[in-house]
Amino acid sequence: MDMTLLKQHLRIDGNEEDELLQSYIDAAELLIRRETGKNYVLDAGEYVDIAGDMLFQQAVKMLVAHWYECRQPLATAVVEVPFAVTQLTSQIAMGGAYYAEDESAEETEGDP
Repeated sequence: MDMTLLKQHLRIDGNEEDELLQSYIDAAELLIRRETGKNYVLDAGEYVDIAGDMLFQQAVKMLVAHWYECRQPLATAVVEVPFAVTQLTSQIAMGGAYYAEDESAEETEGDP
């Protein structure tokens, strides 16, 4: 995730919170990968890491924005993840272009 693009999305100037934002990015990427079970996307006939996918990046941005804006303890405020994040992760999980593993690597396994 490009930190400059994320900061534009969040309307943040300066670098004071870069470490916090990076921790949110790392957690969001891991959560989305685990929730969807997908790590690759088919792009122009090649399997590439999902991190470069526009839907994945948008889901990360929106999830990071949600966590950044809702930092209260759960005991004081329960705020659900925005529907758009759920919609994006559902598309990644069920979309035909997304794969758990690089399918081309699986096809060559066992070949001499």
